Amino acid sequence: MKYKVKNTDILHNGEKVKEGEVVELTEDEAKSLLDYLEPIQESQEEVKKKNNKKQEAAKAETSQAEKTDLEKNNPEVKQEEN
Repeated sequence: MKYKVKNTDILHNGEKVKEGEVVELTEDEAKSLLDYLEPIQESQEEVKKKNNKKQEAAKAETSQAEKTDLEKNNPEVKQEEN
């Protein structure tokens, strides 16, 4: 989730995030900093983009796994590509 830093600067993953800047944190990361963060509602478009990226990444992983399985089960497939 995205948060706007308020009242102070914070240090996140070794980088300084200045007051007023937006930072993306997990719920666990944000828990200890809630006094210094203001949640930002993401637009529906941003949520859709994020979900599409996750789906594309999952498809790529699945495709790679299927290709690996195909090569394991059919060694001639791998040889034809070379």
